[in-house]
Amino acid sequence: RPAYPSSARRLGVQGTTLLNVLVDDDGRVANVVVAQSAGHTDLDQAAADAARRWRFEPDRRVAEKGAMRVQLPVEFRLR
Repeated sequence: RPAYPSSARRLGVQGTTLLNVLVDDDGRVANVVVAQSAGHTDLDQAAADAARRWRFEPDRRVAEKGAMRVQLPVEFRLR
């Protein structure tokens, strides 16, 4: 889970960042692009930074290994 940026928390900013993530065949993130902003640069950066640390498990139903691109929404909500 990404850390909520203190600058966005102070301003009461919430939103969802949509990321396009390229995952290598070994489950590591090769590239992250912000496809849609949450409306605050710090939220987008926190989402992208967190995604770069994530690991994915390959789909075992697919016989052929290879990189794949996924879209991931990262939601920031103040509680």
